[in-house]
Amino acid sequence: MKIYRANQVLVSLVVVLFVFNIWMAKVAFNGSSKKEEEEHRSLHLQRDTLVETIRLLQEQCSHSKKQSLTEEKQIVCPSKLDINKQKALVLGERKLKKDFLVIGISTVRRQNAMYLEQTLSSILEHTSQTDRSTTRVVILLADLTETDRAIVKGRLSSKFSDHFASGFFEAISAPLLFYPPMEELPQNFGDSNDRVKWRAKQVVDYSFLFTYCHGLSKYYLQLEDDVISTPNFIFAIKEFIELHDDREWTSLQFSPLGFGKLYRSSDLLRLAQFSLMFYDQQPIDYLYKFFNNLQAQQEEFLRSPSIFQHIGVHSSLRHKEQRVVDMFFEEDVQKYTDCDNPSASLLTNMERFSMYVPKLPYTSDPGYFWAKSPTFGQWFMIDFDEPQFLSRIVIETGSDSHPQDLLQHGDVEVGGLTLPGGRGSSECKDFQTVGKFDNGIADISDLMDIKQYQIKCVVARVTDDQVQWLLIREIAIWTQHQE
Repeated sequence: MKIYRANQVLVSLVVVLFVFNIWMAKVAFNGSSKKEEEEHRSLHLQRDTLVETIRLLQEQCSHSKKQSLTEEKQIVCPSKLDINKQKALVLGERKLKKDFLVIGISTVRRQNAMYLEQTLSSILEHTSQTDRSTTRVVILLADLTETDRAIVKGRLSSKFSDHFASGFFEAISAPLLFYPPMEELPQNFGDSNDRVKWRAKQVVDYSFLFTYCHGLSKYYLQLEDDVISTPNFIFAIKEFIELHDDREWTSLQFSPLGFGKLYRSSDLLRLAQFSLMFYDQQPIDYLYKFFNNLQAQQEEFLRSPSIFQHIGVHSSLRHKEQRVVDMFFEEDVQKYTDCDNPSASLLTNMERFSMYVPKLPYTSDPGYFWAKSPTFGQWFMIDFDEPQFLSRIVIETGSDSHPQDLLQHGDVEVGGLTLPGGRGSSECKDFQTVGKFDNGIADISDLMDIKQYQIKCVVARVTDDQVQWLLIREIAIWTQHQE
């Protein structure tokens, strides 16, 4: 292990130099007209240096004295991460084509609960056949005993046999030789021996998963084995990627709790190598952040609302419980599945919070609209692409997680009314009140006075200031056909 310790010291020094160089770049070019250009160049230099450092370590490994098979630890030499993927596969059929997305999940058998089945069921419920044709879920059976792995494998095979046969699910395991020594580890952060061994093994588990999934897809999403997803989450991921198409990013995040991290598959092997170098020094969450910084990502790209929620209580660390939930997640089950919701633009003059954009409660995209303390006269508008004959309007505010964030005082108005045969109004004007909010909900089906008119827009208007924020959970519009 002397080679490993020397390599670790070398890389630690490089990390310190990276951080120092980034700080120096910001100071040296502060106030300069070329500041952004120089910082951009400096951060790319850090990434190039990281690649060169790993290459040098690989070179050292290739010239080191070969150890016996019983002593060989792949952690010493990152170049030995060329694993046998076919041998690692223990359940399922490997797809031959490259996918858009691989979802990686590491799981161990818990004594008190098994959340993995609920996690996989949630993924199945919220993906379409089209989604599954370009996605796969890779599950690492990370128990070190064959008995525990066999129990988990048996339960998965029994419940999800069709999905393993189709290639949508794969189960893998790592050889014991992949794991480095887990004794006499540094007790950083004041952790107990058991906790240090648990988090060190978790780093190695993830590193094997990264290595296996490298090259299988364009993108890789890391999940935990005790989460559920929101409906249509694959679309939300694609949309968030497109939103950051013009940004330099290494990782995108879909929950603030640490899971739901998206990487490019091309970065996975480097992430595995980096993680293995410090498996006994840092938890995996910290290593993620260090890796992102070294890859020139200095800010966090977090999607709100979250599309994954933590459901586990019993941790994979024995005797540990973690009752944490993501307050920015809504399971987002739509009540009104028979509505029409014709094509429209969603507009507002309220101050929205984060990425809770106006379109979310109107479309099938995961999420809702969330605004800060609306005031008298502010509005939320559904502006139809083409004027419509309407039979019913429903706007629901507040949610199970945020029951107080409802519209306390508000009217529903319609505008741009046009008689049949008219050309239709190109503007939303001449508004007429058709209903009010009651306990945060407006449900208006008695539209007799205006049924003969085509309507260009529907507006929810605030009629009194409120301190409480406003969450619009769902908007449903029904149209009527004129004979």
